[in-house]
Amino acid sequence: MSNTLLLSLLIPLMFIAVTLFWLSVVWMIGQFGAWNQFAQRYGTERGKPTGNDFRWKSVRFGWLSNYSNSVDITISFEGIYLRPISFFRIGHKPLLIPWDDVAGFEVVGAGIFSNTQLNIQPLDGSKPKHLTLYGKAIGESIRRNAPLRDEFV
Repeated sequence: MSNTLLLSLLIPLMFIAVTLFWLSVVWMIGQFGAWNQFAQRYGTERGKPTGNDFRWKSVRFGWLSNYSNSVDITISFEGIYLRPISFFRIGHKPLLIPWDDVAGFEVVGAGIFSNTQLNIQPLDGSKPKHLTLYGKAIGESIRRNAPLRDEFV
């Protein structure tokens, strides 16, 4: 077998191997990370709701699970819709967190360093969860779209 033929086979095989490795890692992160814990309760098959869209944003689930610049967020009257960008979608079901389960939120920081920390408390009394959305405009959109409740001050 000539070197040229070997090289012409090796390059496509390497591309396929790297792609399969990437897909398997992203799938495992989605299945065994905090995203899956949220998806068990808030996973949705519905399409994206109408609302304020924020693309390529950062999200932190709890204290350890970060998705940096890799999530599209929609703030709507229905709730908070999260969907990973296309490179990270495998194994990650879109989420729709209804406002009824948002027990409160706080916008902290200033300018480009601002983030919105949400306390998610399911109505059935199960364990509360924490979600942080990064970006000043997201916090402002949540203030405009969240239903008026005493704890949303």
